Amino acid sequence: MIIPWLLNRNGQAITLKASWNGKVASDPKALRPMVDKSKSLGEPLTFAMTFPPGTHAMWTRYYLGAGGINPTKDVALIVIRPLRWSPT
Repeated sequence: MIIPWLLNRNGQAITLKASWNGKVASDPKALRPMVDKSKSLGEPLTFAMTFPPGTHAMWTRYYLGAGGINPTKDVALIVIRPLRWSPT
């Protein structure tokens, strides 16, 4: 079942800002202190996705939830739609 699961991810990834390199790695629980600090300052961290009902949203919410972060209350989720690309 690993191979079908890998194929079904469609090459998606969760990407975090470069300054968090080495601080978060693959453990979303490491985000919790940063989320709490930003939220207490009144500036919640912002996470973006391409479409609200799509798999990007599902993966983002799942990742945050795995770290004990409520994606509805603890952070800001925004939509940044992909640019249209057409071959020239």
